Amino acid sequence: MSKFGKGNDFTAREREIHGLLMEGFGREQIAARLGIAPGTVKDHTTAILRKAKAANQIDMLSVRVKTHMKFLRWVCRRYIFTLKT
Repeated sequence: MSKFGKGNDFTAREREIHGLLMEGFGREQIAARLGIAPGTVKDHTTAILRKAKAANQIDMLSVRVKTHMKFLRWVCRRYIFTLKT
């Protein structure tokens, strides 16, 4: 299955931590915000990377950026098509 595509089995907490990571929060900040230990954040991050088949957080971010770029291209094509008709 593709990285961060359909069929992933992230828990609600993993999705929450992933979102905070993508917003630029660090492990300590996420731990304080969620009221959990930094080690727990690390464990969740490791699980996210494993499930996403990402080598590291940079790889995880690049997949997310590519996914958003595909969506933006689709929106632009739809908008241009709407303008032509």
